[in-house]
Amino acid sequence: ATESQAARPVTVELRQAGERTLEVHVENASGSPEVLLAITENGLSTSVRAGENGGRELHHSAVVRELVRLGSAKSGAFEKQVAIPRNKDWNPANLRAVAFVQKAGTGEIQGAAAIPLK
Repeated sequence: ATESQAARPVTVELRQAGERTLEVHVENASGSPEVLLAITENGLSTSVRAGENGGRELHHSAVVRELVRLGSAKSGAFEKQVAIPRNKDWNPANLRAVAFVQKAGTGEIQGAAAIPLK
């Protein structure tokens, strides 16, 4: 990365382009980090039958329903359109898309963006 790239924070932009497509745009990434997309769902719960939480209902948020590697940033940048993963068992009203930039080797998150899906 150049000195000016290292001084600026990584910018991650995520935009829904129509009902079935997301646009991911990354700038100022250092090295060649991976760009990943997670689809998360809120409002899920589990009825626990046994153990220390037996008889309780546990509520979950931001459960990762799908995780996709989109590619790697080159020269500090990345841009891609991707189909939105969908599943009939997911509640569309509770879904979010999360794009993040992860340094290869260390797993360090360099930047992220999230949006609700429509």
